[in-house]
Amino acid sequence: MSYKVPQHIDKNKIFIVNRSEIEGRLEPEFYKPSIACLEAKIKSLSSKKLRDYALSFAGGVTPKKSEGDKYYSDAENGVPFLRVQNLQTTGELSLDGCIYINEDTHNGLLKRSQVSEGDLLIKITGVGRMAIASVAPKNFVGNTNQHMVVVKTGNVAISKYLAHYLNLDIIEKIASRHSTGGTRPALDYSIGVARWKLGDEV
Repeated sequence: MSYKVPQHIDKNKIFIVNRSEIEGRLEPEFYKPSIACLEAKIKSLSSKKLRDYALSFAGGVTPKKSEGDKYYSDAENGVPFLRVQNLQTTGELSLDGCIYINEDTHNGLLKRSQVSEGDLLIKITGVGRMAIASVAPKNFVGNTNQHMVVVKTGNVAISKYLAHYLNLDIIEKIASRHSTGGTRPALDYSIGVARWKLGDEV
């Protein structure tokens, strides 16, 4: 006879996980019933994953600030270098407080993480809300660091749909469930982000 948690106990504080349900992670928060059931419901309603809409995924790096003259520039002569604070849950990209890199850095060291019109940008590292997503506006040319991923979908409408989806509070809970690390949580976009279930409406 298997043990069952008494009904009067909060199931989100004390719960049982069967060995067959363990997914390689042992922290209790990952198996919290309210979140696990939420993800299971979304998976039951969808067959699509983020990678189904992506032509490519790319992440950048942060050039050394100690060599500012080599990598950085100003707003008049440089290329926008996006950071997590430039992403918004509205799906819009904010350039408030944006810093800039020079053309050589944009086309050299950071060539693989170039951002252009219609690209989907997703936060994958940092404290606070995970998976904040924004879409690069019309005629935008920029770059980004390692704390977000550039997803090229090839279609602005798809990027906007995905951004709004990822910015939902429900999806934030699932994204946080799949983050790893302690003081600086992170999503492995090659494994985690690419596998998230998405709606079939796109």
